[in-house]
Amino acid sequence: MRTGIPCVAARSAAGVALAGLSLAANAHIIYGTSFEPGQGMPGPLVGQDLWNGTPGWNVTNDSAHIGIHSITYSAASGPSGTQASRPTPHIQLDPILYWVALRLEAAVRLDTMRPDATSSFRLWAANEVPGGVLQIGVDDGRAVVTSGLDNAPLLVGPEIAPGSYAFIVAELDMFTGHVVAMVNDVPFGSFELSIPTIRALDSATGISVAASVSGGTGSPTETVHVDSVRLWHVPAPGIAGCFAAAALCLPRRRR
Repeated sequence: MRTGIPCVAARSAAGVALAGLSLAANAHIIYGTSFEPGQGMPGPLVGQDLWNGTPGWNVTNDSAHIGIHSITYSAASGPSGTQASRPTPHIQLDPILYWVALRLEAAVRLDTMRPDATSSFRLWAANEVPGGVLQIGVDDGRAVVTSGLDNAPLLVGPEIAPGSYAFIVAELDMFTGHVVAMVNDVPFGSFELSIPTIRALDSATGISVAASVSGGTGSPTETVHVDSVRLWHVPAPGIAGCFAAAALCLPRRRR
């Protein structure tokens, strides 16, 4: 004989989960571009599409990941440590949207990197925090993910093959504070951020890129290509199990 108690609880959980699902349905792109016509044109990035900062980043139609344009940083033409920033709409971090995750992603390609040079590329989001709430990049040819919050560790991932794009992702589950780092959809590490600290940042906006190359012998030739940048809210992985468990106990229509 089946008892109805577990499913009564599950149905209550289902109501909560479905309410959360309606919030997750509000997941949306905060900022996204492939730097296509209408969003960018060949030439300096600074001054286009609300970007500002130091020279060195350019919109180009060479070696795009998707479409026609990408942005590049060339050590031969830009000062080391060059940075560009752009305001974004409000990045929702308050508890009402804790049913969703915040995801920062970009396709990154490295060309002609000298093995004896020290190089760093960073893309970060939520600029009220120095270094951003989420930060992805490449250090000396390896994918990295970190955060400007909670003295987060620097996660160092696999090498990025020169001359080909790698898709780097940092995803923050705002229900649990869990951050996952991925390259080409393969996780390479994770860490936890404090939920109270995240809740204190509900006014966050902004996205930035930065790059630097130093040392090495010979003329600097390093080039970083960045394309398909996207910052968005996605359904949080932490509540997927709640939806699945609740769905199992929802009343079924008899045939």
